[in-house]
Amino acid sequence: MTLFTRQNIGQSQRHQGVSVRKALITAAGGLALALALSACGGVGDGKYQDADSLVRAATASTEKVKSTAFTLTMKVGPLGMTGEGASSYDSSDPRTQMTMSIDVGALGGGAEPMEMEARQIGEDLYLKLPTNLPGGMVDENKPWHKTSVAEQVPGSTLDVDRYLQSTDPSKMIEMLKESGELVDTETGVSVNNRSATKYSFEVDFQKVLENYGGNLESMPGMSQFDLDAIPVDIYLDEQDLPARLYIDFREVVEQAIEQAGGEGNLPDGVSFDEAYMQMDFTDWGNEVQVEAPPADEISDQPIPGMGG
Repeated sequence: MTLFTRQNIGQSQRHQGVSVRKALITAAGGLALALALSACGGVGDGKYQDADSLVRAATASTEKVKSTAFTLTMKVGPLGMTGEGASSYDSSDPRTQMTMSIDVGALGGGAEPMEMEARQIGEDLYLKLPTNLPGGMVDENKPWHKTSVAEQVPGSTLDVDRYLQSTDPSKMIEMLKESGELVDTETGVSVNNRSATKYSFEVDFQKVLENYGGNLESMPGMSQFDLDAIPVDIYLDEQDLPARLYIDFREVVEQAIEQAGGEGNLPDGVSFDEAYMQMDFTDWGNEVQVEAPPADEISDQPIPGMGG
């Protein structure tokens, strides 16, 4: 997601709403990156009444399996992204593969969905860019670019080692505990035909970034944000394995709109009432194989829109 916050997707479509689009994509992408690839009191009717117990249970379960498949759905008003992949979170060799389809057509201009793929092997990140980027910026014979997690957040103080650990869902839940408050639980929830318990957190986004060694000032397009708690829901199944992660970032979108000049600058008929990211986890413990792309398919040119 971070990649597309730096590209001028709408070069041929410039009008009054372009700055709003850029601000929204940047803010939503930054938030999703920090939280997804990341209490107190007795609440609700869930099995675990405090975040410490929740983290211990999830850690004990996920340590036995070390891998998961996942699907991703992200929506920011008319902007949409879907994806699927698998992740092996062995701390000595974390690997993730993911394919994504990014729909920007609803913003006008008749743009086709953009298809891309990402592979993470340790700190190395390989990106296969959409061949329909404006201006023919992608060589179809060499569609892959090699970069790194740190390079995708330039100028930040991101703790890469800790960020890489967040591919382990139990570490992600631990980060929620450190950065927010468990405020509610709900039992008997169905997630993909699995019985689950929903644990709702109010997360301090600034604390999330600090736990990764960053801050809002280092996140592109977010330095002026003044965010309250971000709602994050984690669902555990009957084996205490994560079944779903849901992040509501409507507040981020509202602030992005204000910083870009307000709702009056939005294109006619465009609404940003919805803003969320959802990840569903399945197939725990299956073997995950992620290899680097063939060397002759990796471009030696800078990633389009990110300079040299």
